Formats: sequence, C-alpha cells, structure tokens
Amino acid sequence: MQELRLGEMIRRRREELNISQQALCDGICSRGTLSRFENGHQALSYRRASVLLQRLGLPDNRSYVLLSEDELALEETEREARNAGVALERAAAEERPLAWARFREKLAALEALGPDDPFVQQCSLSLQAVMGTEDGPYPFEERLGMQLEALRLTVPRFDLEHIGQGLYSAEELRLIMQIASTHTAAERYGEAVRIYRIGTEYLEATGRGLPQYLFLKPSYIANHANALAWMGRYQEALELAEEGILAGIDTRRYHVLSTLLWVKAYCYYHLGQREESVRLYRQVYFLLLATRDMGWIQILKEQVKELLGVELTD
Repeated sequence: MQELRLGEMIRRRREELNISQQALCDGICSRGTLSRFENGHQALSYRRASVLLQRLGLPDNRSYVLLSEDELALEETEREARNAGVALERAAAEERPLAWARFREKLAALEALGPDDPFVQQCSLSLQAVMGTEDGPYPFEERLGMQLEALRLTVPRFDLEHIGQGLYSAEELRLIMQIASTHTAAERYGEAVRIYRIGTEYLEATGRGLPQYLFLKPSYIANHANALAWMGRYQEALELAEEGILAGIDTRRYHVLSTLLWVKAYCYYHLGQREESVRLYRQVYFLLLATRDMGWIQILKEQVKELLGVELTD
C-alpha cells in the first residue's frame, strides 16, 4: 500500500482540478513554499494546510496523518454509498427504481474496495439494514441482527443490556442510534427510549467537546423525543423536542429540525391544541419541501389528513 503524504495529496488534487499553484496558495503562502510542501521538502502550519485542503474541497481533519491512495478511494466511495442511501430514502415513488439501482451500484463498489476491511463491512451492513429491500424493510429480528453484526465487527463484546459500559467511536454511536430506531419501528418504544437515553448520556459524559460527538447529540435527542411521543408521553416528548431544537441550532445540525417540529405537532394534537398542531405540521411540510424529501412528505401528508382532516399543499 503506497502512502500518500499531505503535500502529495494536495498536489494531485490540485492537478486533477487544473488549479495552478499560484491560484491555490494566493494569500496563504508563496508559490515556492507550496511547491516545496507538495514535494515534501517543507512543512506548513496546521491553519495554512487546512485552508489549502478546504480550497480543494478536501476534508481538513486529517492534516497530521499519512493517507494511502486506497484509503482516499475508500473514503470517497463510502461517502457516495451513504449519499445514495439518503437519496433513496428521500425518493418519490416513481424515482425509487432508479434510486435503488444507484444505491446497489455504490454499495457494490464500496464492498469491492474493502472486502476484508471491518469498517467497510460495517458501513455496508448498516446501510443494507436501514434501506431494507425493494419489497420493503427487513423484519425486526433480521434488521436488528444485521445491525448487531455490523457493530460487533469493531466492538466484539457489545451487549445491548450493558451499552453504557463500552467505549465507542462516533460511527459506532451512530450505529447504536440506528439500533434504537429499529426498536422504534417495531413499536418497542421502551427499549428504544432506554438506548437513546444511554447514548445521550455517553455523548454528554465522554464527548469532551469533540465535533463528531457534538453533531450526534441533536439526532439522538430527536429520535428519543419521537419514541417518547409514540409511547404517549407527550409532555416529556415536547420538552425534549425543545431541547433538541436548541441543540440542533447550536451545532448547526438543521436537518433534525423537521423531525423535532413533527414531534411537537403530533404531541400538540394529542394534547388538544389543534391550531398549534396544524401550524407546526405546515412548518414541517415546507422544511421537507425545501430539502426535497419526497418520501417523508407523503407520510406527513397522510398523517395530517388522518389526524386533522387537513390537506397540506404548496
């Protein structure tokens, strides 16, 4: 495996984008400094290197490590597979066959690059578990089994009964959150709430301000509030949703806002506050329209029609 130093990676990316050294380093360093950095003859400060990476559209959180070309290819292919999964979730009914084809293509490409890599296999299994099949979601036991298998690739002794006793990366915590969501989908709300609570406590106690952990907290809160709402614990769900909105805004994880407002709308309906419920449902509708989340738009419209007899339209 050939290692690729940071300067070499920047040079290759710059040439790939047909950007001159002067254009890239303008205002940051001299062209000669950049040339020496690209050739491995000079170091750059972290801030200068980060700016160069950002200008090239590359992540700036690996400035002090050596990357191999294989790792770079894996990272990009994994990102594409995850994006294809998101696109599949958001696709309207008529778009789903094409979205499925693209998702399968990206997943196969990912697996081909890392057949023996536990992180690649973990990503692949978790994506498959969430996406299900073209005929629908996997049954509860099968989906949960896939997610536990994926998690145990990197946490061999993981035990659902003793979640709080482990040590987890952000990706492992994301998979634990998916396991909780699987319980919610199966109407096993009590277990889902327990997992969300432990996960949130772990993030608060262990995160130490790391962005990877901070960014997960709003998603944990949103899913936790949703499970509480389905349990009928409406006041608790409302209070947690408010906390989640503040956390989402504070960390700029705005994608959770539609879920949190949806939870509030559902809770207000059951608490007898119809007008507030309708107002919030409309906010959710326009948020989903803005993000072109067509799959959830259809579910939202059906719920609002059933509960309130209201047609959501543009």
